[in-house]
Amino acid sequence: MVCLDGFILSHTSALVSIPKQEQVDQFLKPFDPMIVLDPKKPFAHGALTHSNEMVGLRESLMQGFENAKIIIPEVFKEYSKLVGRPFDGMIAKYGNSEAKIGIMALGTLGEEAEEAVDYLQTEKDIKAKILRPRVFRPWPEEELLEELKKLDKLLILDRSVSFGNGGQLALEVQSSLFKHNIKLEVHPKIAGLGGQDVNHKDIAKFVEELL
Repeated sequence: MVCLDGFILSHTSALVSIPKQEQVDQFLKPFDPMIVLDPKKPFAHGALTHSNEMVGLRESLMQGFENAKIIIPEVFKEYSKLVGRPFDGMIAKYGNSEAKIGIMALGTLGEEAEEAVDYLQTEKDIKAKILRPRVFRPWPEEELLEELKKLDKLLILDRSVSFGNGGQLALEVQSSLFKHNIKLEVHPKIAGLGGQDVNHKDIAKFVEELL
């Protein structure tokens, strides 16, 4: 999903804090590729499999993603402890914990939404919070629904379009809400396509329109 940030992510700059190299080396195992290209040892590798094995392969992939829901939070905790940064779960949360208005977004829109939450609190006296998925697959449904149950209204920002049916993030959220019969006023909005700038005041205006 990162690729959908387009121009904003690839052609702009911002200050970042990079972990020390020794921290990265401690976290990542030495790179030892299972397969290397060697002209002295040519081989062919295909991504296809026989139709009789396809169902089993897909079941294995599905189970792998389910297992990842358990492993990812554990890895986040390990990395957080090592570098001293909070990675508490697969949903990044920011803003007033008692807010009844939520904003969901991915990537750079999520970063800008954090600025919008601060702006709304200080300039408009509006309490809001941002819920930003750190992973899209596996979909962190259980953790997300626990947060959505606390809200009255939710603004979902998408910088992408699933043609004929809206933004991908909004579709995932609405599907989870419907599946678990959770009532929530949801407001999907597509913004920033093609690298168009969406700043914190734009997002704050979107929130004010919900009131």
